Amino acid sequence: MLWRFSFATTSSLDNLLSRETPPTLEEVMDEQDVLAECKAQNNKLVAYLSKEQSIKSLLQWVVAGLDELDQQASEADLAALDHILEQPELYPSYKLGPSVPGPGPGSPPLEPAKQVAQVAEQEPAGDATAEEVEKGDEEVAEGEKLEDVFPDVGLGEGLEAPQPVDEEPQRSRYPLVATEILTSELWTIPESILQHKDELLRPFWDAVLPPIQSDVSGDSYSANANADADADVAEQKERERERDRARDEFWSDEDEERDRKREIIRGMWVKVNGALITKRTTEMIRFIQSLPDIVERMLARISSPAVQDMLIRIVSAEEAGVPGVIEWLASEGLIPRLLALLTPYKPVSTHVIAAELLKSIITLCAPSPFNPHGGNAMEQQGQLPPGTRDNRLVRELVSERSISTLIGFMLDPIELNDDGTDPFAMQPLPSVSSATSSLTHICSILTELIRRNNSDFSEPHLFHTLRNRLMSIRMQRPSQPQSEEDDEEDRKRMEEAMTEMSEKMGIVHLGTLLTCISARFDQLHRFLLEPRSQARAASVANSKPLTMERFRIVELYAELLHSSNMSILNRMPKSGPEYTADGILSGGLSGLEALGEAIDGDRVGEDATPEEQVTQARELPVSSGSTDASFTGSEDVASEDEKMLEDIDEESTPSASPAASGTLEPPPPSQADVARLRDVMEADVRSATSDVASASHAAAAADTTAAPSVASDLDFEPPVGQLPPQDESLAPGDLLKQMYIQHRVLPTVVELFFEYPTNDFMHHVVYDMLQQVLNGRLGPGLNRELVIELIREAKLIERVLDAQRLNDEM
Repeated sequence: MLWRFSFATTSSLDNLLSRETPPTLEEVMDEQDVLAECKAQNNKLVAYLSKEQSIKSLLQWVVAGLDELDQQASEADLAALDHILEQPELYPSYKLGPSVPGPGPGSPPLEPAKQVAQVAEQEPAGDATAEEVEKGDEEVAEGEKLEDVFPDVGLGEGLEAPQPVDEEPQRSRYPLVATEILTSELWTIPESILQHKDELLRPFWDAVLPPIQSDVSGDSYSANANADADADVAEQKERERERDRARDEFWSDEDEERDRKREIIRGMWVKVNGALITKRTTEMIRFIQSLPDIVERMLARISSPAVQDMLIRIVSAEEAGVPGVIEWLASEGLIPRLLALLTPYKPVSTHVIAAELLKSIITLCAPSPFNPHGGNAMEQQGQLPPGTRDNRLVRELVSERSISTLIGFMLDPIELNDDGTDPFAMQPLPSVSSATSSLTHICSILTELIRRNNSDFSEPHLFHTLRNRLMSIRMQRPSQPQSEEDDEEDRKRMEEAMTEMSEKMGIVHLGTLLTCISARFDQLHRFLLEPRSQARAASVANSKPLTMERFRIVELYAELLHSSNMSILNRMPKSGPEYTADGILSGGLSGLEALGEAIDGDRVGEDATPEEQVTQARELPVSSGSTDASFTGSEDVASEDEKMLEDIDEESTPSASPAASGTLEPPPPSQADVARLRDVMEADVRSATSDVASASHAAAAADTTAAPSVASDLDFEPPVGQLPPQDESLAPGDLLKQMYIQHRVLPTVVELFFEYPTNDFMHHVVYDMLQQVLNGRLGPGLNRELVIELIREAKLIERVLDAQRLNDEM
């Protein structure tokens, strides 16, 4: 700013702010260099903009015109619905008459730039009738001069008249300038806004997210009133669905432009709030929590990308250091409200939004990667600043209530209102399109849920985090001997710390998911064999396409197979550590000891070298002051830590089982188990072909195989479950594999693999399933039966040989 040194003229903005009559905010925003002066921290300008009245005007300019646009949109929707109800022959759309352009049979094609709303007759403007307008057009067409038709208007007189000033561009500039000022680096503006948040921020939020009106009357507690209320709610939902359908049917360029303007205003609104959240995170989140029914109000406008962005910002505030956000969202019912949007009674666009939000929440709430080499020891000990991820929303997503809701949306029988053959018709909901969309998006959500939550990593992470935290509490006491009362006090403090940390670090247990899907697996598999959307997606070139419906189901099958191999899902009921319905480790210190024993027991028999394994749970060194502790730490430190942990539970917990000791020696198999296994192997050999039998003997004789043989598994674990046991005795993982065997899932996906040779996406998913089966351990559970089915029923070897033969002939 050279004018401060008398090298340039004085700024016009300084002159405006220094005049005797205070300028209006619009006059200040009219200045071209107002944003540059904000960046330069002009003292006069900062003092002027920091006033409460100036900030209030800025916030009003940001959302100016939104209420009017919302009112116009609502009126347009009601007008479209009334137009439909008055003309029942136009509704539904596939029954449109031949005189009305549309997608229905017998209708003429819809011209590119022609809107359906223009089909209705338009009355001429002014007082002129249609005949007069038509007569005037004919007179002009006959070649008469314009001045003869309109004698009061001269040809050149209109050019000399003063043109009206177009104020629209100037007015459209004010919201943009106001947004830039509010998001600039002026620390006084956020401070003033938060000091007067009820007067400034609350109307700012109410303009975009209006409060929800409650229609509950005083006598609504009676039975008749409740029945009437339910009927009214059902009628209102039906009317809303018909209104949305009518809006989509008669969507015009005017509606498109109105919606574009609304989204621009909401985008500026979220930009201002995002800047405030970045600068004053805790204060803004606490203000948002104080707004009544704010989650419900946001979900009512969830179709707006700006509202979606704001919701994700609120969810991620927990990781930014604001405690209690996830717990508050859970208490507000965020997950059940989002799941309700996936019903087949909602349109496809709503399914897309809800699925993306749920997958974003799964990603944001996923636990941080566990480093077995001690790189995140500070986090494991709870010594990092607040910012750890709370997975309560994800645990609520895998609860029995949520999973039952999702499975119901996918598989419950509903009466569809169309046959799905016309992809351009606006069908009443639920339709084939909405039902298929609901299934595909729920499958994608469940797939993402399994991918982000592997209990084989979550349990060791939970164990070491709790264990190191308890060690740090234990080492805080004085080194001199203490009495029994002091020991009891230490134990009480550790139990309290254990309970507090367990509530925030629950396990995402997928057992309920596998159990619910296994119970209705036949219905899900029917959609793979007979997809509902195939006729809708068929064409002349491809009469039987794969469809997104079948691809998502196969993708879900692959991830379910992944989860069925997790250790926690292959433990028998009442074995291992106990978890509550919310996935929280129960039992206190005894539960932590049981978790350590279960982790050690799950690793029995693994043939990988120690360098390739994750460090065993009870041998991880405690890193209290460094974040780069080595995997091969001092044995003295490890033994001292183990001794401390044993001292904690020496009175209340039983002695460690042999599976938790340093040298794991499982008991030898009984003669009955060996005889049973021999009978099964002999029966398989007799029933298999000679080629398969020779291949099996060769694989059994080889020492270097990709997966351990059944005989090698006998060295470390009794062959439990070689014969399919009863359903009630199966673990969730084996129960799902039993469904795979009963419904011939592997032969089906192999058939799809070769039926669609150009679909690389589906090939990748099928390959993932096959490599899981072939590379898995054969000993426990039903893995061996899956391998036999893949080779015998799916004829994998024959298909590979045929493919090679065809490749040689090409």
